[in-house]
Amino acid sequence: MTTTSDQAAPASEPGGRADGAEPGTPQARAPLTLPVAAGVLNFIGMLFLLTTFLGILERQKMEERPPDMGDGLQFFVCAVPTLAVCLILNCCWAVKSYRDVRRHGDQRSLMWLGIVCLGWMALYFGSYCL
Repeated sequence: MTTTSDQAAPASEPGGRADGAEPGTPQARAPLTLPVAAGVLNFIGMLFLLTTFLGILERQKMEERPPDMGDGLQFFVCAVPTLAVCLILNCCWAVKSYRDVRRHGDQRSLMWLGIVCLGWMALYFGSYCL
């Protein structure tokens, strides 16, 4: 099959591209699937930790007692798995962001990672105000 200037070659033919674009046109940017999924999972983790923390504080106020070892243990049991999953996820996300910046100059994933890290910092420092 021969191609004209108005028609792109199929991907199976020489000169054709797998994404269906004409040769010489820039490739479309990759979708933000990992940053969106990781951001949503981090947001869910933040909400889980916040509700756990507020539930413990509310129980202390209701029982009119100071914090004890049981409260710390309950928060530790809930927080450590959530923080571990989010930490591993964010480390993978940081590697992907680094690769995107080095290979393609695409800083969108890195920007979203920074926003999520700011959210974690706000949660951490905001917990001292409660």
